[in-house]
Amino acid sequence: MKARALLAMLAVVLIGVAAWISANRIVCGGGVVGCERFSTWGQFFDTSIRASLFSGFLTLGGFLLSLKTFIIVNMKKEVYEKKEYGEIFDAAAKRGASGSRYGPLEDLGDVIFFAIVSCITTACLQMTIGLFAKAWSSAICLAAALYSIVMLLFVLRLIRLNLKTMFEFLDTTAHR
Repeated sequence: MKARALLAMLAVVLIGVAAWISANRIVCGGGVVGCERFSTWGQFFDTSIRASLFSGFLTLGGFLLSLKTFIIVNMKKEVYEKKEYGEIFDAAAKRGASGSRYGPLEDLGDVIFFAIVSCITTACLQMTIGLFAKAWSSAICLAAALYSIVMLLFVLRLIRLNLKTMFEFLDTTAHR
């Protein structure tokens, strides 16, 4: 999971650089780098977008922090600590399955942690690098925002999978 998060960060950085270069060439034409028309983007970002990104990602980071506690505690209590889950896990281990009993929960916690860090980092970037009001600083801030959104999508996917597993487990144990 950690490798996927780093790979996603690298992909976002590369896409951001490619988008910045492409936009620069389209707006400025040819091989010119940093013409006057393109340099006003940083000022537009500073006055219109930066504050919203700061408050949005700071709020999202706090929300994910509370979500992490709620989801992890409930999943642990409702699934992983149940006697029936222990029996299923032991039977799978006897058949040769590897992994720890709390492995999926640990993976979920790690991805949520990386998402929290990326959201808070994105918010901090808006109030540090974003203050330069230059095209390059706005590109960095937008790349960080894009990475945080990708991490949020990973979190939503993992939460969905874990909740699906939890409900299937609860359905199975309710019919015993």
